[in-house]
Amino acid sequence: WWWFCLPPILLALLASFTRGVWLGTLAGVAYLLARSRRRVFLLLLPAGVLLLYLLAPQWLQQRERSIFNTATDNHNRLRLLMVHTGARMIAAHPWFGVGPERVGPEFLSYKPASMPLPPGSWYGHLHNDFLQIAAERGIPCLLFFLWLLFEILREGLSLARSPTAEVRAMGHAEVAVTVALMVGGLFEFNFGDSEVLMLFLFLIATTVRWTQMEKRDALHSALEA
Repeated sequence: WWWFCLPPILLALLASFTRGVWLGTLAGVAYLLARSRRRVFLLLLPAGVLLLYLLAPQWLQQRERSIFNTATDNHNRLRLLMVHTGARMIAAHPWFGVGPERVGPEFLSYKPASMPLPPGSWYGHLHNDFLQIAAERGIPCLLFFLWLLFEILREGLSLARSPTAEVRAMGHAEVAVTVALMVGGLFEFNFGDSEVLMLFLFLIATTVRWTQMEKRDALHSALEA
């Protein structure tokens, strides 16, 4: 069935026109291939990416090439500016940040004077999960966020060693989704997007509930035996 689902998923990812989503998906797929029995596919992943690029229309190829353009691409220039601005916010308010929903209103107050604001820019947040949380809520909040991700990854890797195939699959899926979220979160505040956050939490909760049911069934089987 996954061959049937793969084409529309790829089309949806490409049509999103979001470079951070592409990179996050690539990282998640790389993990799954690395942990699969056919690790040779991991070596073929760059060839697959190159093939997608060559088959893509010109406007999509230009979007893909812009990932590495920090000189003239306004979005990339804005992200560099956000790194400097967010760092200044964190340095000024390391414990509690500038406050919830205050990054946008305070942005120009912390923007380095030597760095111009690219035209057509939107700076309501810092387009980075880790930078945004630290600047808005403080470094302690960022540490708790990293702890959450660490615990999710630890649980997923633990489940991936289960003797039950279904539990192993759920564990690998949990890790892959979290890796994709983390990599995508380097380029976008996806943890602040409700559609992304709701799906992520749903998948994690589904994994936890599934494993609980598996353990309960295994215990019942042992007691009956």
